[in-house]
Amino acid sequence: MIKILAVIILVLFSTSAIGEEITDWDRFDLFHNCKPVSLGIGLSKKDTTIDISEEDIGIAVRSRLRSAGLYNEQELEAPNLFVTVYILESASYIEFALIQILGNPITNERGAAVTWSNDTILTNADDSYILQKVSQGTDRFIDEYLRVNVESC
Repeated sequence: MIKILAVIILVLFSTSAIGEEITDWDRFDLFHNCKPVSLGIGLSKKDTTIDISEEDIGIAVRSRLRSAGLYNEQELEAPNLFVTVYILESASYIEFALIQILGNPITNERGAAVTWSNDTILTNADDSYILQKVSQGTDRFIDEYLRVNVESC
């Protein structure tokens, strides 16, 4: 019985370790030597009584990024995290997109590309619930970014 229990525990721990493996795609999506990100905020509202401003969204996101040491408003070469909230009547859509400057080693051309994104759709959400989901999305970004950049942080 003890041997079976030990095998089960080993399988559970090995599965969780595999789940935390950092893949090449993870590195492409999020690796940036743990440099802080700059922030862009967008808000689009139509036919709604929701009273959220870009400032409200910015405060929620910036405070979390600062707490994690990942906010930089000055760095031009930093990756840019764009958080956009769309509110239409009783539906809301929250989008997070990390945009990085990528280079083509063959042509030496550089351009911006979305390398990581996450979105959420809400229905019948009030102001506080939308801001809560913005905060949760920010936490998810921070968690993923730090996981991939752990050796550089």
